[in-house]
Amino acid sequence: MAAELVGLEYLRRNEIKNKSCDASRPYAFISYSHDPRDAQIVMNVFNVLYNKGYNLWIDIANMPHDENAWSDCAIGALRNKSCSFAFFFRSESSMSKETIAKELETIKRLRHVRRIVTVDIWHDEENTADRYYDELLNSDDDSAMKFKACERICNIVSMANSAIRLAADVQNDIPKLAEFMEEELLELGVLPLTHGDGLDSGVEATGIKRARPQPLGAAANGQEAPAETAQPPVPAGEEANPPGNGAIRTITLPDFMRQYGPNTFVKNTFHSVRLVGKGEYAKYNSGFYQSTYPLVWNFVEGLLKERGAAYIRFVNERNAGSKNPPFITAEEQRRRKAAGSNVAYRCLEVPGLESWAMCIHYGQYAWINDVLRKRMLELDLPLDGFSLEHTTGQTEKNKSTEVTVPAGGIAGPEHLDGKGGKQRKRALEEGGYHITLFGEYCPGLSLKNMMLAVFKKTLGRHPDKLDLLLEDLPCLGEGIEIRRDAHPSTFRSGESVAIGGRSISIGTSLGQSQVLNYIGRLMQICGEPKENLVISGYDY
Repeated sequence: MAAELVGLEYLRRNEIKNKSCDASRPYAFISYSHDPRDAQIVMNVFNVLYNKGYNLWIDIANMPHDENAWSDCAIGALRNKSCSFAFFFRSESSMSKETIAKELETIKRLRHVRRIVTVDIWHDEENTADRYYDELLNSDDDSAMKFKACERICNIVSMANSAIRLAADVQNDIPKLAEFMEEELLELGVLPLTHGDGLDSGVEATGIKRARPQPLGAAANGQEAPAETAQPPVPAGEEANPPGNGAIRTITLPDFMRQYGPNTFVKNTFHSVRLVGKGEYAKYNSGFYQSTYPLVWNFVEGLLKERGAAYIRFVNERNAGSKNPPFITAEEQRRRKAAGSNVAYRCLEVPGLESWAMCIHYGQYAWINDVLRKRMLELDLPLDGFSLEHTTGQTEKNKSTEVTVPAGGIAGPEHLDGKGGKQRKRALEEGGYHITLFGEYCPGLSLKNMMLAVFKKTLGRHPDKLDLLLEDLPCLGEGIEIRRDAHPSTFRSGESVAIGGRSISIGTSLGQSQVLNYIGRLMQICGEPKENLVISGYDY
């Protein structure tokens, strides 16, 4: 193995040109060892994500040429308020370095860095943080310094941390690893550069050229299709209109993926949306949804209901050899959970498939481009055979729900106008989040208090869903204390509540997009209809 270069010598030898981080936009910090094997993996993943438009900070792409400033470069990047979270690449090398222990301790103290996401890239595939800790603890005195660094790191990043794990076949697993990291980036609000953010010109605001992602499903002649096409006939049995009176517009699926980014629904560009297939693909049509999460799950659930165990076999065959296939038996899922597996699965609630469990990374994320497209391509379904029907603006249903509930009261017809409307207007002027939760109107809540109100009330109604929610939602934990230095950092603020005789912590150290995302997943998993929670001016 090649010798590891140290400090400035390593940075100079491996410097990357024209891939620096845009410090004016949210970004993720990369903490890793300069060990040649680790560095190669990290750079392969970095290039995949960077070329997709993600904003990442890594030392060799952001090295100052002033020799006196290079050692302060990383701390400056971490102190920048645009640094949203950090990736820590964990291996035998990185777990034994004092410099990395010090770096992680700094990250831990920074209040604006919301989370450290651990990525396991052990040299020995069977290794774990706990096993490596024991190895150093029981080794000779020559490993005393390594053990000290390892102990410090384990106090920052839990040995049982739910980490992304890389299998032994490193090079072949790079795309899979990048895909999992991309899901973390999206979930934590580090979005890729999209049209309207400077990508059309191929040049960022910093003047650094960024490789432009190729349009998916683009026409052969390279010409962009218009954003809206004539509305197709509504298939028999489908509702002609979504809830309310919003005008319906149509955009083909390839055009949607070419023109919009994953934050489309977060920004309320579209109010409600449904999937519409042409001809033989009309069987995949969905109802209208106010976010892409339930729409995508509806599509995956439809595939499972239509094809049953044959679909599971098909998908698993395409992922043959994977340590964590998309589907495993429910018995295997229980065995893995008991063994403390870092990869979460959820039991299927599809008739006939109750004995199976599905990896939460398969079909569980809201992004049409990253999930719906992949599921279609698996089955050789033509993307241009599908469109999205959508409405913009606020529907009448949501308007009436918001107006009919007075401050501190319960919904009722007597509040359609008059006093109820005045109270709502006054509450809106007071600022904060104004929600209608199970018929009760709660105005002017902080983001934290809104999240706590929704979670506490909903968890109390669905104690039978608790295990599923603990697997699926990183903001929920059992046996985790709410404290200032908690890890994951999500639990630095929040509240612990008793549910079904168990103490459940609700972590609230999150941004708005994360809170809305987790609220949406909570309500969907619990089967609560949209009308049971309305957040004035926001979709979830």
